[in-house]
Amino acid sequence: MTSSVGYALKTFTEVFAESIEEYNALIRKEELIEDWFMSAMASEAEKALGKLEPGYKYHMAIPGVLGGQYGGSNFKVASLQEIIRFSGDIGKQIENLPEGSQIQL
Repeated sequence: MTSSVGYALKTFTEVFAESIEEYNALIRKEELIEDWFMSAMASEAEKALGKLEPGYKYHMAIPGVLGGQYGGSNFKVASLQEIIRFSGDIGKQIENLPEGSQIQL
C-alpha cells in the first residue's frame, strides 16, 4: 500500500517490570490486564472478523502510533510474520522523525 500518513504520536520504551515477580504481581491487576492484553478489542475483532486460524492475529490496519482507531473498522486479520514485518518497517520509518512527519505505508 502506498499512502502518506502523518506521524502524530511520540514513541517510547519503558521498563514494564524489573523482575518476573514484579511482572506476575502486575498482571494480577484487572485494569492492567484489560489494557495490556486488550481483551475487549480482541472480542470486538472476533465478532467483526470471525475466529482466527493458527498463525494469524487481529491487527490494527492503521497502527495507533499513526493515529489509528483502537477498534471499529480498523481491525484486520494478518499472519504473525506480516504483522512483525509491517511493525518493523513502520518503526524504522518513524524512529527518529519529529511529530507530524510523513511516512509511506
